[in-house]
Amino acid sequence: MIDENIAAFSALEPKNYSVVERLEILQTSTDDGSARTILRMVLRAEANDGRRLTMMFYGVHDFHVEAGHFPVEPGALEIHLLADYHSPTLRYLVFNGEQDTTFRFHCSGFEVALSEKQSGESVP
Repeated sequence: MIDENIAAFSALEPKNYSVVERLEILQTSTDDGSARTILRMVLRAEANDGRRLTMMFYGVHDFHVEAGHFPVEPGALEIHLLADYHSPTLRYLVFNGEQDTTFRFHCSGFEVALSEKQSGESVP
C-alpha cells in the first residue's frame, strides 16, 4: 500500500534539502483541552538556490535528538508508514535515514510543500 503523503514527500526529492533553516516545535491546545504538538521544519539545499522544503508534522510524539546532535542535521530524512503501531493515532515514523538514532519521532500526519524564497525575504 502506497501512502499518498509519503509519495508526495518522495516526489519532492527531500535528499536535495539537507540544511535546516528553521525548526520549530509548537504545543497547541485542542477543543477538549488536551495538548497537541506540531513540528515545523524548513530545509534548503546546501547550494541555497532559493527553494525551500517546508514540512509540518502533526501530533508529534517521542521526539528524540541524540545528545551532541544539536543543531539538528536530518541528513537523509525518511518517513515510514507505521502499519502495526500500538496507537491508532500515530501513523508515521520520521528519522534520519543515515543515522536513524540521532533524530526521530512519531506523528499522526504531515504536510510538505516546496516554495521559492524571494531575495531579501526572511522565512516566516
